[in-house]
Amino acid sequence: MMIARDRIQKLTDTPADYLLNALVKLLADGRPGDARVAVAKAGEELFEPGVDRDLFRAIKRAVEFASAPGPLEVKFLVERDPDGGADTADVLVRLQHAVEVAARVGWEFHIDSSIRHLRAEYAARQAADLGRELAAAGLSPTPERCEHVIRLAREIQDGIGAGGRDGATSLIDIIDRWKSNKAEKILPTGFDPIDRVLGGGLTVGLHGVAARPRVGKSALALQLAAGALLHNPQAKVVWFRGEMTNDLLVSRLLACWAELRKGHIDRIVLQDALDRSPESRSVYLDIIATLGDRLVVVDPPITPSVIERWIDEAKPDLAVIDYLQKIEAGGFKDRRADLDHVVRRIANASTRADIPIILVSAVAKGIDQDAEIGTITKESNQLDFDAHSYWSLWIAGDHKASPRRTLLRCNKARSSGEADRELWFHGRTQFFAPAAAESYEEFQGFPLP
Repeated sequence: MMIARDRIQKLTDTPADYLLNALVKLLADGRPGDARVAVAKAGEELFEPGVDRDLFRAIKRAVEFASAPGPLEVKFLVERDPDGGADTADVLVRLQHAVEVAARVGWEFHIDSSIRHLRAEYAARQAADLGRELAAAGLSPTPERCEHVIRLAREIQDGIGAGGRDGATSLIDIIDRWKSNKAEKILPTGFDPIDRVLGGGLTVGLHGVAARPRVGKSALALQLAAGALLHNPQAKVVWFRGEMTNDLLVSRLLACWAELRKGHIDRIVLQDALDRSPESRSVYLDIIATLGDRLVVVDPPITPSVIERWIDEAKPDLAVIDYLQKIEAGGFKDRRADLDHVVRRIANASTRADIPIILVSAVAKGIDQDAEIGTITKESNQLDFDAHSYWSLWIAGDHKASPRRTLLRCNKARSSGEADRELWFHGRTQFFAPAAAESYEEFQGFPLP
């Protein structure tokens, strides 16, 4: 029986519809690689037998066997599918509707969240089927056996909801972990002003770093990332690059790394790296030897789906996003709603992957260092509220001085008390250090301004 076209068009808000529309959009937009990744994460069993399952199976075959798959290849496979469980015409109507949605809608589909919802639904169906089988077999299931089925369903659903991890932990397990002093996962950065406040390093969650342009927010994020790699030899970091070029990113890293490794390698300044001077050679050789491929740089454009995919695939210990206002979202009526949506997805990605994420941001116009949480982030206050810790940088002295006195304001720290710090920012080495004369040789014997 044919499914009415107007009815098909109304079915666009279920996880299965979102996923199928998103897959067709990726193919229509010429992004087969992204479609292959999404298809690999899902499976036919997630869809109810019929139109959706037949369409997904055709998409899966298209991305497996076609070099440049598109909606036409999917249509061809649907028409020649001998194992289809639905009327071919119904599946083609569903495909046509997905193509129309792909042409009309410009925002990113929530592929990963749709897959998680479908897996949770599948787990619930599996557990219900198990219960019915027990009853049908005449086993007269005891209350304990029924409770086992219910518990199985909940455990499966909890695990799927947490992105495939075991998402259910009993209070007894938590207390045992506390008694044995097994603290939550912490990633030391070697940057004492932040590590000390957070109890030893970056914890799982979202950590905001905000400042006006040219104050040093990206430099601080890069120093934290490099320090995390240096102090955690097995760690991996994914850096999502916004506006900074690859050349400038490498040059800044070389200058900062030489300062982090002083005593082991020669110190250089940013200009040495920009000029590719002979002095910078020992620095990049040390970076290669020490870091290897543990730092992954993702080029723009950056979208929430790109962030989620790279975190899922690279499985880093830390992700750094530079910066919030450069993330491309779309689909909302105003920029504030865009950024609110972006921040929520990044916060969820941090929790799901069990890693800290540093999110760099610009600050709103017209505020100063006394600004309170809820007013700081440019164009949105969602990061203020969702962040596990929030740090803002403010010039505290002459903005042309080198090094320059800077205030690191701890606007928020959920795991401890707030503590501001005064720093020196040395632009020539792209390096922050506590505001003490001994931090820099050129200040030896001179009083602080």
